[in-house]
Amino acid sequence: MKFTSRPFLIEAWQVGSDMEKPHWIDVELAQGKLQCCLNETYWHILDNEHSVTGLTASPGDWIIRGTEGELYCCNDSVFKKKYRPIV
Repeated sequence: MKFTSRPFLIEAWQVGSDMEKPHWIDVELAQGKLQCCLNETYWHILDNEHSVTGLTASPGDWIIRGTEGELYCCNDSVFKKKYRPIV
């Protein structure tokens, strides 16, 4: 069988871009779900015990907050294939 994904709304921020950092990034930092390193150059996504999950966003990558509040990262080329901005 073949499947297609359902459309859903996400929030995302590109690391190292000129985009203004959204408020939810600061909230996730305060809650211990994100950790920034080297003057906000690299970002680590943390688990519930505040340990690094292995998910690291580098300059050009996107930090995504999904529909259930989950965080993950995505490289720019995959992001552009999968998502488009809402205007």
